[in-house]
Amino acid sequence: KALQPHLRQRTEYIGSYARDSFSMSFTFLMAAPFVTLAVGQASTSSCLLQKGFGNQDGQGNHQHHAFQSESWLRFEDLSLAEEQRALLMAGRLKPQGQEPAAAFVDVNPSLKLLPPFIDHKPEEAFNEFNARKNLVRTDHLRNTKGCVAYAAGIATDSRFEEELANSGCEVHAFDCTVDERAPSVHAKHFIFHKWCLGTSTLDNAERLTDSTRYAKDDADSYEFKTLQATMAELGHSSLDLLKFDIEGFEWALFKDSLLSSPHLPLQLSFELHTAGARPNFVPEDNVKDKRRKEVNDLFLNLFDKGYRVVSKEINQGDFHCAEFVLVNVDVAKAEHKTA
Repeated sequence: KALQPHLRQRTEYIGSYARDSFSMSFTFLMAAPFVTLAVGQASTSSCLLQKGFGNQDGQGNHQHHAFQSESWLRFEDLSLAEEQRALLMAGRLKPQGQEPAAAFVDVNPSLKLLPPFIDHKPEEAFNEFNARKNLVRTDHLRNTKGCVAYAAGIATDSRFEEELANSGCEVHAFDCTVDERAPSVHAKHFIFHKWCLGTSTLDNAERLTDSTRYAKDDADSYEFKTLQATMAELGHSSLDLLKFDIEGFEWALFKDSLLSSPHLPLQLSFELHTAGARPNFVPEDNVKDKRRKEVNDLFLNLFDKGYRVVSKEINQGDFHCAEFVLVNVDVAKAEHKTA
C-alpha cells in the first residue's frame, strides 16, 4: 500500500510513452544515461536547461514531446501534497527533538519526481562541495522566453553559476562580500553584482562584519538591495530560478522580499540554516530563534504560494542546515499555457 503512489507515478510515466513511436520509446530508454553523461559535462545546469529528447521533423526542427514539457506536472499528487501540508501543521505544535536535523523532520517532498525530470535521485544528505542542484527540468519554457536565474551568495565557489551561464541561461550573481577581481567572479560568463539580496539595514551589515568569516571590511561598505528592487533595476519581471546560500540571511529574504513578491520565481534552490548552525559561517542572531516551528511555518507559507518540495538534502557537515529545491506548480502551469 505504501508503494502505491510511487507505482502509480511510474506506471503513468511509462504508459505515456508506450503510446509513442518506437523512436520515442528508444529515446525514453536512453534518457537516463544521457542525463548522467550530461551531468559530467555541465552537471549543475543540465536539469534546468538541457535540450529535451525528441525527434526532428523533415526540416530538422526539434519536435517537443510531453517528456520535456508539462509531463512532470502530471505527477502532481494532490493528496500527497495535502498530507505533507497537514504534517507541517501538526509538527509546528510539537517540540523539536534532539535527533540530528530535528528542525527539518516535518519537511518532505510534496512533489515526488525522479530522474530525468530532476538531476539526481533525492537523498537525505548532500556533499557541500558538490555544485549540483536537484533542479526540475523546465527547458520547454524557453520556447517563448529566455532563461533568467539569480544566484545569491557566491563566496569562493561559482561553479554552479558558471555552468548555468555556459548552458545559455542569463545568470546574475550577487555577493556584497566578494571583490569584483576575485577569481570566483572575475571574467566569468555570468554577470556579477557587488550587492547582497536583502533589506538594506545597518544591522544586516554589522552581522556580516561581526559574525562571519566572509566579511572583511567595515559594515558601511556592504550594500543590500531587496529582490524587488534588484529585479526592477535589472529589468526582469520573472525568474526561472532563484538560488541562494546566504548563511542565515535567507530568513529575512523570505520575510521581507520573497513571500511578498508579486513575481514568484519558478524554482527555488536554497540552503536553510537553523539555530545551532556553525557560528563562524552563520551569524547567530540570524538563526537563534529558528527551530522546528519556524521551519514549518516557512514551508507552510511557501506551500500556500504554490511551491512544492522536490528535494531535501541534509548537510552532513552541519545537521542544522539543509538544502531544498522547490518548484512552483502554479507558476509552471501558467507559463506552460503561454509556451
